[in-house]
This record gives sequence, C-alpha cells and structure tokens, in this order.
Amino acid sequence: MLQGPDHLLFLLVVLATGWGWRTLLAALSCFTAGHALTLALGVWAGWSVPAGVVEPAIAATIVGMVAFDLWSRRQARAGATAQRLALVFLCALVHGLGFAGALTELTRWPAGSAQMAGALIGFNLGIEAAQIAVALLAGAAVQVLRAVVGQGAHRWASNAASATALVAGTWWFLERLGLQA
Repeated sequence: MLQGPDHLLFLLVVLATGWGWRTLLAALSCFTAGHALTLALGVWAGWSVPAGVVEPAIAATIVGMVAFDLWSRRQARAGATAQRLALVFLCALVHGLGFAGALTELTRWPAGSAQMAGALIGFNLGIEAAQIAVALLAGAAVQVLRAVVGQGAHRWASNAASATALVAGTWWFLERLGLQA
C-alpha cells in the first residue's frame, strides 16, 4: 500500500471529511471489507480484471470520491454519511482488484493453494497496518495544524486534500488511459 500513491491518496480523501471517530472507523471498515473481498476473489478464486481496466478505475475512484464530497458539502447534506460509506465500499472493491493484481504478480502460487492463503492473509494484514498508520499520521498532522493554525485547520486540510486528490486522480486517470504524455 505504501508503494501505491493512488491507494494512499484515496485513503486520505476518505479521512479528510472530518468525521468523528465512530464514523471514521466505519469508513475504514467499509474500505477494508470492500478491498478484502475483491482481493480474496482475485487471489483465492482466480478472479482477474486486466490492469488496463483496473488502474484507470482506481484513479476514477479518487476523482469520484472527491466529487461526491464536494457535492455533499455544497448541498450541505446531513444524511450523506450512509451514501458516503456505501461509496467507500464500492470504490474499495475496485482497489481490491488492484491489490489482487499486485499480489498475484508477487507470488505466482496457484489460486486456492495453502501458500496463496498465507500470502493473502499477510498481504491483507500489511494493507490494514498501513491504513491504520496513515490514519493515525493524518490525524496527528491535523491536530498539529489545529494547535498552530486554530480550529479552521481541518477545513483547510480537507480542502487541500480534495484539491490535490482531484488533480492527481484526474492526471492518473488520463495517464492510465494513455491520454497523457
């Protein structure tokens, strides 16, 4: 996960909404459940989707999540939490396909084998450890910003994350479609 800046950026977009701890944990759980499902289907059941489809789709999840967040903020939608959690889960399904491709390339063990089961468990635990570390670091960074800048720090960090994610996600999407030099 740490070598996949697109996955990290998606995670930061998920974290940047300013939710309370319970909802944040729900969002991380949705992300975990979604990518674990397609990761398992990919490496255990032999499910595969070509990288030429998955990689642009991963970039599109970043842009889509930012667009949803911006739309929700503009509409001042109080009930958007359930919709956002569902969207996080659906996007995570796409990310799991990317993880499955990466793990399959790393191992070359047959789908359904004991070696692949061990690799799947270890890989998933590594992804979760990385997600928790990123969430904790992002939370600490926002706390430091609040101490230095004040209460508006979270809003500033959220807007900066959204703008960065929108630009990077769009760039990766176009690049992965072969539309960027």
